[in-house]
Amino acid sequence: MTDDSSSAGLLSRLYYLGVGAVAGTVATVVMTVFRMSISRSLPPTDEFWTQLGSRVVDTDSVPDVLPALGLHVVYGAGGGAVFGAAVGPLLTGREVDRERLSTLLGTGYGLALSVFGRWVLVEWLLDQNLDPDERFVFHMGHLVYGLTLGNWFGAYE
Repeated sequence: MTDDSSSAGLLSRLYYLGVGAVAGTVATVVMTVFRMSISRSLPPTDEFWTQLGSRVVDTDSVPDVLPALGLHVVYGAGGGAVFGAAVGPLLTGREVDRERLSTLLGTGYGLALSVFGRWVLVEWLLDQNLDPDERFVFHMGHLVYGLTLGNWFGAYE
């Protein structure tokens, strides 16, 4: 026999996880268009694929842009899923209040991901040092991700 309240809680978390994954995908597309239109280069997942993906797959047979963008979307969807599962249960009350709180939390989350991405993924894992202009675009892209993620999630939820 299962407890109905724990089943409902699990279904609720799975729902928020799914909505968050979709919101993260939408936010990643928006962030990528923003970033690529300004920097005219692929996201750092391109370098990640070049350095690490080539150990697993024959990268010469795959166009460079597809794995870089694919990884970027997967990361963004995963980040959105985590956001959705964590934030969804907190969003109560009036629709406008839920949207505002979600957008605020999404903005902070996007900036936290940006700091993590820069220091851990780009500088430590990939051993790259972004120049000041590229660093600024990197952080602004993640700000756009967070704003889009939070607003889309709060409006959809």
